[in-house]
Amino acid sequence: MAKGRHTPRRRTRRALFVGAAVAVLVLAAGGAAYSAYRYEMANADRILPGVRIDGVDVGGMTRAEAVAALQEEVTDRLDSPISLVLGEEIWTSSVAELGRKALVERAVGAALAVNQQHSTFDRFWARFRDTPVDVDLEIAYETRGKAAPLTSIRSSQIRRIGEAGCAKASKRSPESSPSPSLWTLSIR
Repeated sequence: MAKGRHTPRRRTRRALFVGAAVAVLVLAAGGAAYSAYRYEMANADRILPGVRIDGVDVGGMTRAEAVAALQEEVTDRLDSPISLVLGEEIWTSSVAELGRKALVERAVGAALAVNQQHSTFDRFWARFRDTPVDVDLEIAYETRGKAAPLTSIRSSQIRRIGEAGCAKASKRSPESSPSPSLWTLSIR
């Protein structure tokens, strides 16, 4: 075996090259992890993609944006007119006027809570790749005031009451009413 004076120098160069390559890889991996963490923290106040509340896609929205989008949706539902007929008297009102309220803030809070069900890396990956998490939530409603028992009646209960001959609920056709979503509850 030859023992030349150049042999130790080759080992030193190889060790330096391998050490430098490992250091570069460690720094690159650390930089990527830090970048992912910063990206996630910058978007932490946004709902994960693929979260829907009552069919409204709120993914990528902030709390304020989601509340505004849902408020628009539930306002139409709560403001739809209903007509109560008792004998010859007719009262027209809306579900909102009868004390029904949508708990939009609670639903948006539940949507933001979905974020906490995933690890930081999973949240980053879902946002970065825009991969939906496929979560469907519902808005809860509450009723306050004297009309609470009335607004808690479901359409199936109205049908059962109607079959007993006590009440009749019907949705008026667009020809008979200026508002196609007008409901009538007749109590005999």
